[in-house]
Amino acid sequence: MQKAFEKRLDGCYTRLLMRIQNLSWKSHPTKKLIYGDLQPISSVVAERRARFAGHCSRASNQCISNILHLRLPQTNRGRRPLTFIDTVARDAGIHIDNIRCAMGDRAVWRTVVNGVSTASRQK
Repeated sequence: MQKAFEKRLDGCYTRLLMRIQNLSWKSHPTKKLIYGDLQPISSVVAERRARFAGHCSRASNQCISNILHLRLPQTNRGRRPLTFIDTVARDAGIHIDNIRCAMGDRAVWRTVVNGVSTASRQK
């Protein structure tokens, strides 16, 4: 998911929460007041994306485990297209070359996924 789309999603979620709580934008409520104990929706999406990617990577008898780690080659014009695994690596803060090893170990990947959700909560 692109950063611009994440911002749009968080903004929409904020407006919905304000509508539910009957808060006006004119009163300039803080995010802490709006969200309370909830985390931004983009962090929920990032956490679930990382959890699903680890699940798919460990399914060694399914073809998704091989397809998940495919990366498109670099062309001589422009940037390489962003893939699902690139997005997961960006969210997790792990280099793309080390992500397959981290996903293979369930305990390590669980701490990475929990780190994704807590890091995005602190934003």
